[in-house]
Amino acid sequence: MGGFPATNHVRECPYCHVRSQFELIREGNSQHCLADIQTRIDPSDEKSAVQGNVVGMFRCVLCGGPLFARAYGPNRETLEVYPYKVPTMPKEIPDKLKKIFLEALLCFEIKAWNATATMCRRTVQEAVLDKGGTGKDLFNQIENLAAKNLITSDLKEWAHDVRLIGKDGAHADVPTDA
Repeated sequence: MGGFPATNHVRECPYCHVRSQFELIREGNSQHCLADIQTRIDPSDEKSAVQGNVVGMFRCVLCGGPLFARAYGPNRETLEVYPYKVPTMPKEIPDKLKKIFLEALLCFEIKAWNATATMCRRTVQEAVLDKGGTGKDLFNQIENLAAKNLITSDLKEWAHDVRLIGKDGAHADVPTDA
């Protein structure tokens, strides 16, 4: 089985958000990328069907954004593309906050749930500090914004929910004595 065709990969670019062509930069059988491999669909069953896997690096011809793709299945008919989509954000959001929130979204995209929770918490804290929240920790900083009437009670409750979920994502489960 062959790998990717060298040209004519057309899809929406996750960076410039325009339907564009992607050119193949490197393919999986290159020494610089993962190998073109054959794997069993069910690794525990030696009689299970074999599927081919090939990976490749691509570049958007419009913006130059990189894309990683993996084709697999018995005939390499299934295609996974990373990143799926890189979100755009309003210009009014401070750059530091955009960067942190983008990291949270990328963690979500790859199903890194603890990292997503932690980065969402960090995004909330950065937003709270940007709005002038003060205090020794995020709890007090949120309360400070609410006391100044800079956030609604619903937003305060939501921020505390994200704070607690992020705390769970950042810290190990500690077993309790029975």
